[in-house]
Amino acid sequence: MNATDQRTFRFLQDIAAELSAGKIAFTTFADATVKVRMALNNPRLTAAQLAATILAEPLLPAKLLRVANSVALNPSGVEISDVKGAVVRVGHSKIRSLAVNVALSQLAHMKELAPFAAEAKAILHHSADVAAFAYVLAGRLTQVNRDEALFAGIVHDIGRFYLLSRVARYPELQHDDVEVTSLVDAWHPAAGHAILVSLGVPDTVSEAVNRHEDADVRVPPKDLNDVLNLANRVSHSPNPLNRGSADAGVRDESVLPAHDRLVPAAIFDLLDESADELETLATALRS
Repeated sequence: MNATDQRTFRFLQDIAAELSAGKIAFTTFADATVKVRMALNNPRLTAAQLAATILAEPLLPAKLLRVANSVALNPSGVEISDVKGAVVRVGHSKIRSLAVNVALSQLAHMKELAPFAAEAKAILHHSADVAAFAYVLAGRLTQVNRDEALFAGIVHDIGRFYLLSRVARYPELQHDDVEVTSLVDAWHPAAGHAILVSLGVPDTVSEAVNRHEDADVRVPPKDLNDVLNLANRVSHSPNPLNRGSADAGVRDESVLPAHDRLVPAAIFDLLDESADELETLATALRS
C-alpha cells in the first residue's frame, strides 16, 4: 500500500469508527437555532411565541421574511413585513427547515472549514438550489410532502461539510485537492445519512439523503428518494437557476453538461414553467 492509499485508509477508518459509534462530535446547530427547533416541538406554541423565539436568532428573521415573500409562498404578491405574519404564512414545517438552513450557513464558517471556504460556499448554494427543485417537483409531480422535500434538499449534502471538517485533522491529506474531492464525492451520502440518523431525523429523509446520488432515477418520481435524486440531477444540468446567472458561484451554461439523458425533457420544461417560483425560493435560501 503506497503513502496515498495509507492516508486514505486511515482517514476512512477513523471516519467509519466515529459514524458507526453514533457519537458524532459535529456542531450542526447554533444555540439560538436549537431554541427555535425546541420551541417548534411545543404543540401549544402560538405564532407570537414562535416569532419572539425567531427574533433571538439574528439571521433567521430576515431569511423567514424573504421566504414568506417569495413567489413560491406568496403568489398573490401581498408583502409581509413582520415576523409574526411570516410565521403564519410559512408554517412550522418550513420554519424548521429554515432554522437548519441558517445553522448550515453558520457551520460553513466554522474554523475547521476555513481551508475549504470556497467549497463550503458552493455546497450551500447547491443545497439551496436542490431544496427549491425538490419543493417544486414534489408539489407538481407527487403526493410527497413539499415541506419534507424542502428539508431533504437543504440537508442532502450535510455529509460534505462533515467530511471536509474532518480533513482538517489530516494535514497530509488536506493539500491533495484531487484526493479530498474523490473522498468527499464517494462518501458524503453515507456520512450524511449517519449524521441525520444520530440527530433523530425521520427515516424517510435520512434514507433519501443516503440515496441522492444513486445512478438510477425514476421519472416521474414516486417517493422522497426519487424527488431528491431527481432534484440533485437537474441541478447539474442547465436549468432556470443557473442559466445566464451572473453569480460567481454558478457555472456558465456554456461549460455545463448537457441535460441528463435519464431525465426527460418534460421535467426541464416543467422547471422552466416554474422559474419565478424556483428563483425566489432559492435566492431566499441562499441569502
